[in-house]
Amino acid sequence: MHSATSPQYPTETNFLLDEVKKGCKSGNPMSRNEIYLRLIQQFGNDGILGPPSEFCSVMKLNGGGISPALAQWVRRRLEGANWSIRKESVSQKVPTDWVLIALVASQKIRTKLDGCTVLINADEVFIKFFPRDTEFVVPTGTKRVGSNVASDAKKGCTVMVSAEMYSSKVLPPFIVMTATHKWHPC
Repeated sequence: MHSATSPQYPTETNFLLDEVKKGCKSGNPMSRNEIYLRLIQQFGNDGILGPPSEFCSVMKLNGGGISPALAQWVRRRLEGANWSIRKESVSQKVPTDWVLIALVASQKIRTKLDGCTVLINADEVFIKFFPRDTEFVVPTGTKRVGSNVASDAKKGCTVMVSAEMYSSKVLPPFIVMTATHKWHPC
């Protein structure tokens, strides 16, 4: 029986906590998936170098996925060391009177469009080909969470979808794969 002060897998626990601390100090906190992958890379064993370790077998590191045992072990080790998994947060504040602001803006739009017979609503979204993780492991109690890693933020495409309001018809999407602006003065 192991006590709370001496975990069953001390080598693996030290590796986990060292990796998490390094990531946080560098401004690039690790995501849950990154933790799992690093543990599998470090302690997984396909049997070529001898039999797998007890940790490898119990956590099913060679199973091709993330076992519930591994997920629970990681969560417990992190909680025991005062780390938590948090969603990335932004520093923008939503106004307290946002409902009133939305209602006033809506009324202005409705007034301007009073005689309109064709109304097309369109929106564009940038779709990233290589999305990054949005949850990171940080010290418990951290208020703002972010990463300084330059992701492939510009690798993707812009998709514009639109629909005609009165007929409820969706128009074909417009996709921009490479955007360049050639501005010419009038």
